[in-house]
Amino acid sequence: MKTILFALSMAIGLVACKNNTTANSNTTNSTNTATATTPTKVVSAKDFVDMIVKMDKKDYYIIDVRTKAEADGGMLVDAINIDFQSPNFEEELAKLDKSKTAFVYCQGGVRSAKACKIAEKLAFKAIFDMDGGYNAWMKL
Repeated sequence: MKTILFALSMAIGLVACKNNTTANSNTTNSTNTATATTPTKVVSAKDFVDMIVKMDKKDYYIIDVRTKAEADGGMLVDAINIDFQSPNFEEELAKLDKSKTAFVYCQGGVRSAKACKIAEKLAFKAIFDMDGGYNAWMKL
């Protein structure tokens, strides 16, 4: 059912073809000053989905940072689950290709914001955090 809802929301985003360039920027400074970081952009659930639909799958990751139990209850199509609470979260995130865009979400937005700070430190090309997380997506 959630897969159908995701596909429907993606189709609606394509039909709307609304160019939303009002994404909020979260430009906190990283503690790692040795490398330049890409600041995370916090975007609405609708904008998050709209951006994914417009991109080629080979150019991004959708990263679900919730626990396995939460993810087992439903997750976005093509998302990979890397539990933020896992002791090896940063190590697992570091294994991903940093030249790709990272679309990150959790249940409500707190863990994904923290996960995005780590992605900034790892120097991902672009990072988008879904405002309100999975809960916001479910309301689309």
